[in-house]
Amino acid sequence: MKSDIYKSGGRLIPLKYSLLGQRSVLEKSSKIKKIISSGILLDADLKVFLEELISINDNLKEQLCKFNEQAFFDKKTVGNVITKYVEKNKLDEGSSEIVKAIQKIKDDITHEDIVKKKQTIKEICQVSDKLMQKLADFNEDKGLDLDLFRDRIIYVCKRCQRIACEGRFQKKECDCGAKLVTTRDVSKISIYLLSEEVERFFKKDLWLEYGIDYLLKRANLSNVFCGYSFLGSSCVYHEVDNFAENFKENIRIVCECKNCKIVLNDAIVFKEKIKNLGASRAYLITTSEDIDSDVRLFCNASNIMIIDSVLGKQHEELLEIIKKV
Repeated sequence: MKSDIYKSGGRLIPLKYSLLGQRSVLEKSSKIKKIISSGILLDADLKVFLEELISINDNLKEQLCKFNEQAFFDKKTVGNVITKYVEKNKLDEGSSEIVKAIQKIKDDITHEDIVKKKQTIKEICQVSDKLMQKLADFNEDKGLDLDLFRDRIIYVCKRCQRIACEGRFQKKECDCGAKLVTTRDVSKISIYLLSEEVERFFKKDLWLEYGIDYLLKRANLSNVFCGYSFLGSSCVYHEVDNFAENFKENIRIVCECKNCKIVLNDAIVFKEKIKNLGASRAYLITTSEDIDSDVRLFCNASNIMIIDSVLGKQHEELLEIIKKV
């Protein structure tokens, strides 16, 4: 883990620190940069919108994964259909009639399979269009220009409707035996999904940490870090969601962000982190409004300020709380 020591001020002792995991990759993403700079990360409407978007996106990914594996008619089904046909028409096993009958049944099943696969592709494209429309509506409503998607190109064999290749067309023989030599042998389909970095940014609740980071940077604080680990007095690195310092008042601030209800153990672990990092001000920030009395009592006794229902507060209100150092 590559680490460094930042420049501190006043009587604050600088700490050794290191950026966590894939944060550097995320922070270089133009999509993530645009989301952070929009200042909308602590908007309650964004959370609702993203939960719906992620649900649709997960459903779409599941459909795509199952598409090529999907067997609309398995061997058992085929066998039952043939047995019923033989019994109904009183055919002798091995006769030319039963051979023809079996072939006809297989052809019918193949045709039915292709029809259903075409319908599935149509539904996948409709879900993809729904994702795009929801983002367009949200951007218009909020006056934004967020870009959250990646384009996934797939090539479907026209004969069997299976996915033959992705990204770029490649000459090959399909599993159904069709020779895919030119782009005329396949159907090109463009599907939009949440980009991997955007999906990780929201599913890991990093949006909340960067929303607080956006505020801290507006509060005239120094050494504002988001998503770093710091070497504490116990010689152990501690993961910190948000970190900042006020040189004038010699105050070190640390924040812990939770997109869920805070439990007592969260506060206990956070207290140890505060002690090891020499923090003089600590905020336990949550999107939940439900705070148990034992958590409040512990935080009050430990000089930890709880900011609940963070998405229901205006930026100015949150800034005032943070500035009271």
